[in-house]
Amino acid sequence: TSYIRLPKIQKEGYVNLMLDTGAGCTVLGETDLKKMDVEISSLAEAPNPIAGWGGKTQAFILSDICIFLTDDDNQCQLFEMPEIICGKNPKGKKGKSRMGVQRTWNATIPSVIGRDFLLRHNLIVHIDVAEKDIFLASKLYANTKSENRK
Repeated sequence: TSYIRLPKIQKEGYVNLMLDTGAGCTVLGETDLKKMDVEISSLAEAPNPIAGWGGKTQAFILSDICIFLTDDDNQCQLFEMPEIICGKNPKGKKGKSRMGVQRTWNATIPSVIGRDFLLRHNLIVHIDVAEKDIFLASKLYANTKSENRK
């Protein structure tokens, strides 16, 4: 869980951000914006929609974001972003299930940390599958660890 502060509009709250190395940009989903009492339609519309596995959806721009991430030792670090994209939840799609029952599928746009965040803050993603461990680290930390291994 991360904590997000939006100083320009005086809103804040906890958000579950997923790391998505396939995402070019960091995104806040409409559901998480609602948790912070932010109406997505009050934001400036982005020139292009968000496109992903599920298709395209309307995008908006949020500026001056403070993201607080906490590590396993309960140390909190602030990361600032000049702007991020916010994704509107697409309208439910109607269709029939395999059994022929009429259904409506509702999708939500997830909140994700994208590559723009990693690049801006000079972070690397450390993944150790054998140890079932994944974490973000500064390049300085990573370089220090590699030097110690030599």
